[in-house]
Amino acid sequence: MAETGGGAVGRGISHPGYIRPKNEDRYFVDDSLGLYAVFDGMGGHSGGDIAAALAREVVVRYVAERRHRRTPRKLLERAFQRASSAVHREAQRRGARDAMGTTAVAVMVTPDRKAALASVGDSRAYLVRDGTLRLLTRDQTVVNELVASGSLTPEAAASHPYRSVLSNNIGARPRTHVQLAELLLGEGDRLLLCSDGLTGFASAESIAAIALGAADPERAAEDLIQVALDGGGGDNVTAVVVDIAPVVPRSTGEVRRRVADAWWRRREQLGDAATSRGLAVATICQTLPGCDAGTLAAQFAAAARRDLEEAGGDAVGALAERLATAWMDQGGGYAPVIEVLDGFRGAASEVVASLRGDGDPLAESVAAGLYRALTAAEGAVGRLVAKRLRAIHEAAESARRDERRREADLASEAPPLELGAPRAPSSAEPVLPDPPEPAVGDCLTAAVSAARGELGSPAEQAVLECGHRIATESLPAASRRELVRELWGNGELDEATVARLIATMDRAREAHLAALRRAPGSPEARAVAMTRGALAHYALAAALAGAAVDAGRDISERLAARSAKARDLRTDFQRGEARLDRLEETLATLSGQAIDTLVSEGGEP
Repeated sequence: MAETGGGAVGRGISHPGYIRPKNEDRYFVDDSLGLYAVFDGMGGHSGGDIAAALAREVVVRYVAERRHRRTPRKLLERAFQRASSAVHREAQRRGARDAMGTTAVAVMVTPDRKAALASVGDSRAYLVRDGTLRLLTRDQTVVNELVASGSLTPEAAASHPYRSVLSNNIGARPRTHVQLAELLLGEGDRLLLCSDGLTGFASAESIAAIALGAADPERAAEDLIQVALDGGGGDNVTAVVVDIAPVVPRSTGEVRRRVADAWWRRREQLGDAATSRGLAVATICQTLPGCDAGTLAAQFAAAARRDLEEAGGDAVGALAERLATAWMDQGGGYAPVIEVLDGFRGAASEVVASLRGDGDPLAESVAAGLYRALTAAEGAVGRLVAKRLRAIHEAAESARRDERRREADLASEAPPLELGAPRAPSSAEPVLPDPPEPAVGDCLTAAVSAARGELGSPAEQAVLECGHRIATESLPAASRRELVRELWGNGELDEATVARLIATMDRAREAHLAALRRAPGSPEARAVAMTRGALAHYALAAALAGAAVDAGRDISERLAARSAKARDLRTDFQRGEARLDRLEETLATLSGQAIDTLVSEGGEP
């Protein structure tokens, strides 16, 4: 029999991300029940959000009604089976069949701090204990099954195109395979439940730093969501954080002041450690006016003190943003800013190690607060880079719109006889710079490998490869047109073919850019790679437009011939002005063929 509400305190947050049209994630937090869960719906238009909401409803109702009659482990197992049956029936009713389903991870905590854990799919659970983050679940994916069977090595699995394809979920069948575990929690333990929108777009280091360092569950959940958004936000993202009776009462102002004072007493040691790590010869300190190592160290120490003393403070993040803004306003890049933050991270680690060596009981609290502050600082710099990148894209898009309007105006003024003239390369087609730097090239290569696994048709794969070639090889306009001609083959490039190519290009572009957002590498390299990818697909679309004009040159020549014939006919009409006056009223509704017939026969309308 399960007794719930064991002093656990949980908070959850969900965000749709920047790419998905709607949020298909759902979560549940109830301290009185001791129940916490995350559901990640699948199926898109087939009803992933419905599957997640239905599974949550079934699980919560089952646990609430039977919690006094069964153990937590048995409760969660049977609740998940009931949910799978319910989602499967709903999918059959809607005709969605296997397309509708959800992943799930849930934990139930009892008053004696025993916890039961259940998971299906690739939503995860982590345990934070003694300064470490440990994964408690195993992703149920096709690639993981291959690794477990010995058919695939872990190294090959990391880049396998089907590493995100699930081998199990709630709803695909009436019954599902539920992974179960039990553990005994202790004071100060923290649990993290999340959808793959977090693990797919936030680094393991960032997740660990936030999970270890955030002052409370609410701040931890907020920071985890933000770091996933800073990583590209390519999927719905949900995080539920649960704390078990922390040893240090972080919520009291007195404790926070003691922690801040312990740090402040070591500020000179921080300056010495930063200098020994090369802060004085860092690029920014050598180049940016008024930004010497001593001033930066003093500012960082003071900002960190404010963050340690004030719950939810962001003084270090604000300092990093000001520094990055001043540097980038002078044309500087992303890497030198991170060089400074890395120097302070290392110097702060030396201070924490010194506190630990002296047996200071507040050492771990200082370490946790600094981890959170430095992670927030990197996030602030990443958001600044993203903001500037969006401004560049908006300016480029505005320039493209202006160019298209100018081309449209020129086309409307062109005389009929010029329709058959060869098309000169358009000034609107972008010219990519020289081949990318190695770090950017690595991002592009990793992204195209990931995107291949997300595209189903050979046509989409072909478009993806064309976009990758343009982004990496800086092909001239003529070569781009040849690539486009290969995409449609030797057939006639009619309206239906163009429409089909445009739809295929859209799907390939979306998959390619989504993969670039989560490609490995520094944010600076990823930002440049995303810019090249976007320009490459724009160039591909421009090449399609040019190729369509080239392929339609024979149509233009026929139109030119008809224009010449029309001019001859107008000359004949001018010789008989009286007849032309009577024809003008009906000219708008008669086809050219009908007019030709009437004139050739000398008839009256």
